[in-house]
Amino acid sequence: MRNISWALVLLFMVVVPNILTAQNRIGHLNLEEVMLAHPDYKVISDTLIASRKQLEDQYWSLQEEYNALIKPYEELIDHHPSNPPEDNSEAIKQLEADMAIVQSSAEWYLEFLQEELMAPLETKIMEAINLIAMERGYNYVFDSSDETLLLAPESEDITLLVKQKLGIAP
Repeated sequence: MRNISWALVLLFMVVVPNILTAQNRIGHLNLEEVMLAHPDYKVISDTLIASRKQLEDQYWSLQEEYNALIKPYEELIDHHPSNPPEDNSEAIKQLEADMAIVQSSAEWYLEFLQEELMAPLETKIMEAINLIAMERGYNYVFDSSDETLLLAPESEDITLLVKQKLGIAP
């Protein structure tokens, strides 16, 4: 029994100080700053802008076609309400349906495209963050650009280190 007591005392003398002195190393970075500074981001942004422009052009082309089909109706009805123009209602209904499809799917497509284009960049950045965390012994890394971070213990800003790891000039 006495040996067990000494073993417990020895265990507490060795383990407890190690537990008490073990510290978590915390770092933070401005992820938005890193993302915006990366050269791939400019390419992604330009691609998304071009895609949005293409979808807008497609929509406005349908809108012009629609206006051209409906204009005779409006003019004849205004000037000769008793003499209706040729019936193009099927073409008009089809254009209205096409416009609704383009409009409703455009935002979904742009979100999908953004996620698809951003995934490789996000992976590169996370790999750089993980490498720095391993090299410097960080247990936690917070994104300081995230507005939900209200209070955090003192930490080291590793934004510059991540940029350097990615080959981005300061």
